[in-house]
Amino acid sequence: MNENNIDILLAIYNGERYVCEQIASIFNQSYKKWQLIVRDDGSKDKSEIIIKEYAKKYPERVQHIIDVPNNLGAYQNFAKLLEHSDADYVMFSDQDDVWLPDKVEKSITLMKEMEKQYSRSMPLLVHTDLQVAQEDLTIVSKSFWEYQNVEPQKSLVLNRLLVRSVIRGCTVMINRSLANLAQSIPNDAIMHDHWISLIAAAFGKIGFIREPTMIYRLHEKNYSGGKPWSARYIFDKIFTEAGRSDLRDYLSKTQRQAAAFARLFEKKLSRDSYNMINAYATLGDRGFLWKRWAIVKYGFLNVGIVRNIGMFFFI
Repeated sequence: MNENNIDILLAIYNGERYVCEQIASIFNQSYKKWQLIVRDDGSKDKSEIIIKEYAKKYPERVQHIIDVPNNLGAYQNFAKLLEHSDADYVMFSDQDDVWLPDKVEKSITLMKEMEKQYSRSMPLLVHTDLQVAQEDLTIVSKSFWEYQNVEPQKSLVLNRLLVRSVIRGCTVMINRSLANLAQSIPNDAIMHDHWISLIAAAFGKIGFIREPTMIYRLHEKNYSGGKPWSARYIFDKIFTEAGRSDLRDYLSKTQRQAAAFARLFEKKLSRDSYNMINAYATLGDRGFLWKRWAIVKYGFLNVGIVRNIGMFFFI
């Protein structure tokens, strides 16, 4: 196998409106040693017909995965795709974004640098910033990290990633060592990218590129994942019952995910890491004072002061 070989995993569901533009941006990459592996999750539109045409026209570039069952959902669609990948490096692609021409090249460059520093056997993850755009690709923000007020450098350690992941899967490249550990993604995982980021933080290293390498398209089906950080956003999250309910629900999901992680990797984790993860997983069963003691002891921090205040009061 060519050591530069990259599998790009494209998960599709009812994506006919944007997927051709995304595939075109992948074909336009400056780095050419890649294969596109595509799986449709039971679309009701013409998505699968479009993919069949690409696979027929570019058999050396596009591999169309056909399997059942369908309607698995986004992260299990990616999990299925990961089962079909054997390349040295793996990237994840959503159906409705646009990659900038040097996305793959910048990612593989940093990955190679990290492998020289840590070795290829170390599970490694690279992710980047991204631009935010309206549906017509008019740029809303040149930095998603600024748009949502996150600082990746402070948020890539296991105790913080248990609470919230700042890593967007559509910006990620992982090496084969990490891909092998991520073959099994349980139903309690929040998303594939959050789950894989936990593995990378627990057993390997995470690197990031401050430059945006793609355009994240906001539209009616994904807008909830791209709301800007603002006074109104803060007010809604902290001072409305719906916002507090959303926060509690999200924290509960992260705790179930942590419990699944502890079960699956108990024998691989250090005792200290296992105890920390288990402490987070069981927060919901603990009393008021114990919860806040654990937050302080283990550094279960969210992103930014305001989010941490909300978590501290409403967990």
